[in-house]
Amino acid sequence: MKKRTVKKNWTGIKEASAENGVRALRAETALMNYQDETGADLEDAVCDLLADIMHWCDRSGQDFETGLRRARMHHDHEAD
Repeated sequence: MKKRTVKKNWTGIKEASAENGVRALRAETALMNYQDETGADLEDAVCDLLADIMHWCDRSGQDFETGLRRARMHHDHEAD
């Protein structure tokens, strides 16, 4: 399996803080690993990873919608 290199330079992206760049890099790493595992293109990888997390929540007793609401609150607080 070919390993992808994570970009360290987020040119052209407006960020509220350097921490958001780190957060975006973590998400990119997860998506790239998902793409490597599934062969999905980026658009499908985002959708499919979210759907897989929903399946995981169903099986582990976690509430996806609660997690999504909390994630939105974190994002809104961290964004410009």
